[in-house]
Amino acid sequence: MPVPAGTTVVLSPYLTHRLAAFWPDPLRFDPGRFERQAVRRRHPLAYLPFGDGAHQCVGQAFFAMESVLVLATVLSRYDVHVTGDPRPRLAVALPPRGRVGLALTPRGR
Repeated sequence: MPVPAGTTVVLSPYLTHRLAAFWPDPLRFDPGRFERQAVRRRHPLAYLPFGDGAHQCVGQAFFAMESVLVLATVLSRYDVHVTGDPRPRLAVALPPRGRVGLALTPRGR
């Protein structure tokens, strides 16, 4: 669809990441959506946690490295369970509306 010159286009990752055209049962938590084969099958712009093109987040590579290290360290030592019902606050980064409770249970060694 042509977009006239000078038009402001706004893309909402929050909504895009919940489109049934790209995501079966879009409101269900399904980590399997990010398995290698599933990622290859879907449209490359169906998931945009860091934007794309000229407006891509400069912290993407740092986040990817840091998040894996932090999660690997925590998950190797604890079983983690979310308590309550965290809901996002609609903003640029979708922070939670309130505090997110976590229950950490040390893993037996």
